[in-house]
Amino acid sequence: MRQRIERLERDGAIQGYTLRLGDGRQPTATINAVIFVYRYDRMRGAQVLEALRSIPEITQCEVMSGEFDLMVRVGAASAERVHKVWTEIAAMPGVENTVTSFVLSAVV
Repeated sequence: MRQRIERLERDGAIQGYTLRLGDGRQPTATINAVIFVYRYDRMRGAQVLEALRSIPEITQCEVMSGEFDLMVRVGAASAERVHKVWTEIAAMPGVENTVTSFVLSAVV
């Protein structure tokens, strides 16, 4: 078998090899989540907004009226990464509480 592979390499039938990690499947699609953020002080919570700008997985952040202060959209490679982003947001000075929901499907 080894001789056959060497001959195929020499003849150019085998021109290279590809390494596949894990089970060889393509990476899964982006995991999307929405994190609703309550700040201690809506009017003086600008430092939270500045800190959110530095997290690359945050694709959108909107200041809301009503019950929640901020709606933060997160797109990450894994649920674990979404959890790390949530942990980072929850630990920010000025953040009182958060509510996180994973996106199941997009309709529009």
